Amino acid sequence: MERKRIAVWTITLLTGALLSIFLPLPLTLRSLAVFVVTAYVPGFLLVEWLVGGNAHRPEPLEHLLYSISAGYGVAVVVTLMLSYLPGGLSAFHMVVAYGLVAGVLLWLVWRREDGLDIRRHGSSPEWPSLWREGKRRWGLLGLAVLLLVGAFFRLPNLGYSEFQGDEARAALRAAGVIQGREEVLLIHKKGPTEILLPTNLYALTGRLNETGARVPFALANVVGLVATFVLGWRLFGPVAGWAAAMLLAVDGYLVGFSRIVQYQSVVFLTNVVVVLILYRTARWPAGRKRYWVLAALVLTAGLFAHYEAIVVALPALLFMVWGAWRQREPWSRLILDLVPALLLGGALLALFYVPFVLHPNFAATYAYLTQRRIGGQFPYNNLTDFFLRTTVYSSTYYLVTMIGLATIGLIQACRRGGGRLAWPLAVASVAGLSITALNPSWLTVSGRDFTVLVFLGLFALAWFAPRMAHEERTIWAWFGSTALLALFLTEKPRSHVYIFFMPWALLSGLVIGRGFDALRGRLGLGRAVAVSTVGALLGLVLFGTYIYFYFVYNRVEILRTWQQNRLPGYWVVYDEPEDKAIFGFPLRNGWKVVGALYAQGVLSGIYETNEKEAWVPDWYTRGQERCLRDHTLFFFIDNLEPEGEEERRLLQEKLRREYQLFGSDHQRPATHGDLPQGGSPPHASHLLRGGV
Repeated sequence: MERKRIAVWTITLLTGALLSIFLPLPLTLRSLAVFVVTAYVPGFLLVEWLVGGNAHRPEPLEHLLYSISAGYGVAVVVTLMLSYLPGGLSAFHMVVAYGLVAGVLLWLVWRREDGLDIRRHGSSPEWPSLWREGKRRWGLLGLAVLLLVGAFFRLPNLGYSEFQGDEARAALRAAGVIQGREEVLLIHKKGPTEILLPTNLYALTGRLNETGARVPFALANVVGLVATFVLGWRLFGPVAGWAAAMLLAVDGYLVGFSRIVQYQSVVFLTNVVVVLILYRTARWPAGRKRYWVLAALVLTAGLFAHYEAIVVALPALLFMVWGAWRQREPWSRLILDLVPALLLGGALLALFYVPFVLHPNFAATYAYLTQRRIGGQFPYNNLTDFFLRTTVYSSTYYLVTMIGLATIGLIQACRRGGGRLAWPLAVASVAGLSITALNPSWLTVSGRDFTVLVFLGLFALAWFAPRMAHEERTIWAWFGSTALLALFLTEKPRSHVYIFFMPWALLSGLVIGRGFDALRGRLGLGRAVAVSTVGALLGLVLFGTYIYFYFVYNRVEILRTWQQNRLPGYWVVYDEPEDKAIFGFPLRNGWKVVGALYAQGVLSGIYETNEKEAWVPDWYTRGQERCLRDHTLFFFIDNLEPEGEEERRLLQEKLRREYQLFGSDHQRPATHGDLPQGGSPPHASHLLRGGV
């Protein structure tokens, strides 16, 4: 873009977005406008300033990915700095701050482009254009299909569910930031992103609802799919990239995370983009210093979301080292080029993490992470929990398919080495996986489980396979290191296992891409495309049907009424779905109705509820007093994480004996945990009057 076009475009887009924020439009549209003002425009200008004004300018699609991912970092850093100022936040503060940021960045872009000819340049042989003639049509078609599928599972009914657990905590702490209580960021046990992104919407519009708060996270998730497509295309070809992104488009973890106010979607996006940037500099070092600064900014955005984003450091480091080795340059030059990125990234992270570590609450955070999450008695074996939990989020067929594709990739790695050991190693790999699948704890010695050694050996076969391209070896290193960390070196990983799904999908896409090439060699291009299209449609129907009914469809909440409404034809190994740390599934317990009744004066007084966490009722009742001893109202709800059966039975008996039914949530079907009252129909949520 010429500098005048950039200036006109920036001013027009900012003006339109600001008008949209303050017009009486639906909050969803205003949330998108807030994202444009606080993230996309400054992110675009930042990328344009760093890498847009010369011959190594990124292609439009990559420029968009860099802009959005860096924009999340800008949106967090600016609001974080505003939160440190005395007093609360207002729309005026936000408009002035982000207007100044956009103005400064636009001035830097103007200065950087002065005297430069930045017309469309030719691509380098080492970093060719994605849209070469003959591939443009298929690339655009694949991108369109990916966006349609990804958006279909992530955007519809985004505001149906009430805030769940940690979501309500993020919303309450966003309100605290606006009120000038910046300490709420420091008592949080993770990065500030999931608080500050809703804060931006709340401060600029004065409103926050479920849909508006979730929009930035859903958007990050969809853009992360596109980033996976581009990274896979760059690494292994367009078919592999598209297949990897489509596998993640129907992955239950990522779909669930896209539908809640939590950090995972931002980590997903930023990690993939960091690897893409570092791979670019490994293949084409032109402008490397500036691209590394950009990578540091994007990684900082991920680390502000959660410190687990650091798992991307290994593939990033491997690509940097490989690039230096390819160019045969001295290590001193590599380090000098890296210094600006390290200094900038470290300075930005220090804005939050230095006060975070120095705060007295950090001792509790550290104890939580080391004792309740990571633990201290390695190794662990989380294979059973992983299988049970993952087959709730995704179908058993999806997980088995992913395991099968990774196994094929491992066999291919063994065979590529050639020699007499190729087939014995391949057979041993399959045998080890099969035994572990049948008995996940088979390698237990003196009460200690050493199944980690099996997987360490399997990954080592791929890591050290001869004649393997560096791209493939690096993704195997990313996959293996994160899988070992989550499954065997963390006591309670639960849904954090998503950290190894990105490289897992890329390797699965590589296997699919090789299969397509083999089909094309045997059948010709036309027939190979036809066969592959049928296979893709069958997979989309099989995996997508499960995802749709568990996450998008809400006329019946399938997971909560699983015994009555489970999907036929989807085989599972469990008698009851996993019900601990389950997020993103449709869930409505009537809390919004309770809040409205309090606001209208229909309800008044102290309440109690069987909702174990305080965050959800605190948000919807706006801090109405809750007390076990003095309450006159009781809200009986049916959570995805229910109490024990005996505890629940005793509570139901007490409620029938001491309370009178005042109202029920008639929007919902009955479930096995209902509390019938006389002749009234049973429902999932009940409001009772009485008390002790």
